[in-house]
Amino acid sequence: MKKKFIYTLLFIAAITITGCGDKQVKENVSTSTSTDAILTEADKEKTEENNQIETSNEAKDRNVTRDNNEKENSNNETDSEKISYDSYSGSWVIESNLRADYHFGLGVRLTIDKEGNLDGNIGNTSTGITHVATFPIKGKIENDKFSYTFEQDGWGNKGTINMEFNKKQIVLTIKYDESNERKNFWGIGEGTFTLVNRETKVERSLEDLKKGGLAVIQDQCFNINLDSYGEVKFISGTKRADGYTALRFYLAGKNDKIIYYFPEFSTKNFLKEMKAVSFQDINNDGLKEIIVIAEYNSSGPKKEHCSIYFPKSGEFINDKNIDDKINSYQDVNTINSVIQCYKTNFK
Repeated sequence: MKKKFIYTLLFIAAITITGCGDKQVKENVSTSTSTDAILTEADKEKTEENNQIETSNEAKDRNVTRDNNEKENSNNETDSEKISYDSYSGSWVIESNLRADYHFGLGVRLTIDKEGNLDGNIGNTSTGITHVATFPIKGKIENDKFSYTFEQDGWGNKGTINMEFNKKQIVLTIKYDESNERKNFWGIGEGTFTLVNRETKVERSLEDLKKGGLAVIQDQCFNINLDSYGEVKFISGTKRADGYTALRFYLAGKNDKIIYYFPEFSTKNFLKEMKAVSFQDINNDGLKEIIVIAEYNSSGPKKEHCSIYFPKSGEFINDKNIDDKINSYQDVNTINSVIQCYKTNFK
């Protein structure tokens, strides 16, 4: 009996211990799972934080790369836009004078090498070159700027000039010394002027040319269909040149826009009047030549002078040899006689 009681106690104790053991295991498992969850969330946050840091660093790297590229491109653009000083060699004039085809007034002639060493002169001439003011300049361009002090412009004036070299322009400032005689109306002149190269292509109208001194000869202007140019207006006029009155011829399109300048008439004698213009195909090439006859004041027996303009590749060219040959005949002084002389000697 006593032995049974002991076995019963041992059995109950074993069950109790086993039950407590299961409960402890379950608690341990639960605790472990909870800890793993906490660690996992922390790891996720840290991973996300690291990813954000990496993303931020990558963005910074991209920004730095972009900034460097932009800086490099900016430097390249600056280098490409850097002024080549030797490109400023040539003749420079006020743009309004260029548009008016006015060959007098303020002008600058320059010879410059790539390093900016400059040699040239600045001048101002009245119409017909009755008065001329000029002085030489020499030095070096620094940071796209040039300064020079002149002692004499031909009319007792002295002062300073400053030139700023911009893209396709030169800004010229001329200032007299305070000691100059203000009573002198002649001289280089003061002020700030924007200059362009004389070879710059500009649009001109008939009104522009009139402002430049062109006197239109109304009864020698004609509407004509000239082959590659189509319907145009042939304009005749006179203009004061270097000591003489010159004949000038132009073609004008719509709104009197000048579309072509003819080469200068082949004589510089003293013009009396323009006598005739004719548009005819005299060499059977299917294109109209332009024959011009003018009368000049001359001490010799020959008063009339003619020139023939031949169309060639969109231009009109006068051949001095042909003109001189025709003008050597005293009795060639009409349109018909000019045509006959040409066919006799050059066909």
